[in-house]
Amino acid sequence: MIYFLNNPVFLKLGNLSIEWLTIWGLISVHVVFLISREMLKREGTAYSYSEDLFIGTLVFGILFSRFVFCLMNDWNLYLSNPIQILDLRVGGFSLLGGLLGGLIFAELYCKMNRLSLLRTSDAIIPNLFCGYAIFFIAKEILYETYSFYIGGICLLGFILISILCRCSKKRKRGTLTYLSLIWFGIVSLFVKSIRNQYMCGIVILIIVGIIGILGWMERIMKKEKPLILFDLDGTLLDTQPAIFYSFTKLFEHYAPQTEVSEEILNSVLGPSLESSIKKYFPKEDTNKLVNEYRKHNIEAHGTLVKSMDGCKELLEKLKADGYRMAIISAKRKDIVELGCRQCGILSYFEVILGSEEVERHKPDPEGLLKACQLMKGSKDHAIYVGDSVSDIQAAKNAGMYSIGYIFNPARKQQLLDSKPNACVDNLLDIIEIVKEDHTWTANLM
Repeated sequence: MIYFLNNPVFLKLGNLSIEWLTIWGLISVHVVFLISREMLKREGTAYSYSEDLFIGTLVFGILFSRFVFCLMNDWNLYLSNPIQILDLRVGGFSLLGGLLGGLIFAELYCKMNRLSLLRTSDAIIPNLFCGYAIFFIAKEILYETYSFYIGGICLLGFILISILCRCSKKRKRGTLTYLSLIWFGIVSLFVKSIRNQYMCGIVILIIVGIIGILGWMERIMKKEKPLILFDLDGTLLDTQPAIFYSFTKLFEHYAPQTEVSEEILNSVLGPSLESSIKKYFPKEDTNKLVNEYRKHNIEAHGTLVKSMDGCKELLEKLKADGYRMAIISAKRKDIVELGCRQCGILSYFEVILGSEEVERHKPDPEGLLKACQLMKGSKDHAIYVGDSVSDIQAAKNAGMYSIGYIFNPARKQQLLDSKPNACVDNLLDIIEIVKEDHTWTANLM
């Protein structure tokens, strides 16, 4: 085994040799992966999706890149001996073919997992220029192939598109993707081997990018109505009196010495029932008190629970306009259905998720994402309406558009400080909000 046999070679083991350029290629791929994973995470895409998407795109891109290279160079030779297509020591790869193959896989993956392709590609494609810059600069250092200027152009593209344009509040969904296609075409023009063989493909890339930037793609793509997800307590139903009554009963029995202040009662609005009971009754059996609370709460539903002002009118209008709706609540599902049935709003909802149907509660986005999956819709086209900080944070963690409903004046400032995309004190105002012409995500992209 020999290391550093000569400048380009990193490792030589018998007839097998690994060049430094291969090492730098792997480094560049890893850098692109790390940046892209964090970009997707900011938009509510879990690491597991990012990893599957990136690995699949990479593998499919390499295979397609190799296939296009063989097709465009000496197809008859490779056709006569197909095994040579897999012999990576002979010939090379097509960068344009790799890009096309990666996009094909990404489109299939995003459709299967109900993700927006443009939103996903905005988070990934600009970062490719960082990887290309590392690769071409390393190639120049190792082989003196005059690729330094190509690496420089790629690095400039990464700075302009992935950093500066990403910070622009005026950009729309797909802007970074379309700019990247244009820049990729420009870079390809500087690579003679690519320019000579794929001039038609380069021109198509640039044209598609220009069409996208001008907004013509939006006219082709059908706009879909966003899913509208609701919190229950304090949003659709005024359950606050019933909640306060049920907790007061627990304090009377298990902590009679405690003065049940307005601050204490307001603090139980939003967090899960279990967490509130553990907070105020740490020495008691949590499961026992949960069951007692629910018993009191069910008893109080008949007299203390009612729908919010404008709730029925809002739901009727949204349903008539073709919007699909769901409820995600920290309450048990049977109690959610009890309240909705009693107030006459149960039939408006396609999906209802209770506390027992998720492992992690708000502000974790699990419930919101699960509702989208059950409705066969996309989290990239969804709105979440809630009255608490944990509701707004859950929407942000999912990358969803959030609407804060101000019902309890004592919690108004906290809700405003959580910075929802919109805030209302009248549920009927939501009818006008959903008419707005933009994408329904936390960053409006």
